[in-house]
Amino acid sequence: MPPMYISLEMPDSCRRGEQVGMRIMVFNNLPQEMMILLVLHGADTHRFVVVEDYGVVDFYRPRIKEGDHQHLVSVDADSSVEVIFPIVAAVDHGEIELTVSAITQIGRDEETATLTVEVIIMIIIIRNDLILR
Repeated sequence: MPPMYISLEMPDSCRRGEQVGMRIMVFNNLPQEMMILLVLHGADTHRFVVVEDYGVVDFYRPRIKEGDHQHLVSVDADSSVEVIFPIVAAVDHGEIELTVSAITQIGRDEETATLTVEVIIMIIIIRNDLILR
């Protein structure tokens, strides 16, 4: 069993502009506490949703950030910690690759997941009534 590893869970699909939470479980199998740096690698296909103080997020117009996002977490001996990375897709449709790395002094682990951005289809029905007199 490795001394440290991560697992990544997230939905398979979303729509453009929809916020999605990436759930990362960080496991420490050593008998001492470990500091682990989590990195969500940036790309043109997605943005990180910035969580303000006390966990506040404006769901209608969140503050977003481009590029890599880093989060340092302390994991107690022989335990695990859950970290949520909220993201939003920046493409209209297609598949995007999301990669998270966990880096420590003794090792590194990396997980990649695919998110399918579905096309938004809107059907507009226009009804014209003709009134004859």
